[in-house]
Amino acid sequence: MLHSFRLDRLLTLYRARFLRHRRDRKPFLPILMYHSISDDPESGVHGYYRVTTSPARFREQMLWLKDHGYNTVTLEDGLNRLKIKPSDPVSAFRDRNVVLTFDDGYLDFMIHAWPILEEFGMTATVFLPTGFIGNQPKTFKGRECLTWQLVRELHDQGISFGSHTVNHVQLHDLNWADIRKELSDSRHCLEDQLGHPIHDFSYPYAYPSSDRVFCDRLDTALQQCGYQHGVNTVIGTAGSGDDKMRLKRLPVNECDDITFFSVKLDGGYDWLETGQRIVKRLKNCCLVLI
Repeated sequence: MLHSFRLDRLLTLYRARFLRHRRDRKPFLPILMYHSISDDPESGVHGYYRVTTSPARFREQMLWLKDHGYNTVTLEDGLNRLKIKPSDPVSAFRDRNVVLTFDDGYLDFMIHAWPILEEFGMTATVFLPTGFIGNQPKTFKGRECLTWQLVRELHDQGISFGSHTVNHVQLHDLNWADIRKELSDSRHCLEDQLGHPIHDFSYPYAYPSSDRVFCDRLDTALQQCGYQHGVNTVIGTAGSGDDKMRLKRLPVNECDDITFFSVKLDGGYDWLETGQRIVKRLKNCCLVLI
């Protein structure tokens, strides 16, 4: 299958071939970001922005993880393992750990992703926009979402859940009273439905990392609402000294063949975070000039 030209892929594979591998550096944790597991071709969408991964491609990726000794872990477990010193009897590098995350709570996670995860003995964390999860099926962005009954069934089988706000709004556009309501109400709803503490949060849309005042205040609001970990859309892998409320992730979609996928797992895609930050600053400058 032919994909649109990916400059980020070309540069990533070039760097991985000619530069030192990430494994020579400090311990790190790949947190993969998926959305929809379906055969939607997303016609007209550039490869970088796609949010779907076909079941066949997803199975290929999970099989690669299994064959290369990766353990799928929760955010809490993965971050705790980063704290293990290399000199300890059990090194953080003896076992390769990866966190699988799925945003938006689509029904296709249950239909396509879960059977593959179950086959390989893997787990994942699904972030739910609770306003789109009901007793009867609801849709978000044209895709059917999980119901609470299915969420409870998946939870009973070992899938973790976290908050993706209530209404999947751009928090940066809201006042702080409404932001806190999105954070608090979604967490309480999840805990009421699952009867289990919820400590993980995923920021919807692009994370406004250039607005330091907002991000600092958001960290405080998340902690006050009872969250312990937060993931966003900034590209990269997590390190032991990273802010637990601002954990970077590696986006994955149908365009991630095994070559590209494996380099991302090895930290070879982390360089793009710098480019991502520069582009955001340029966009902000243009808005100010306008």
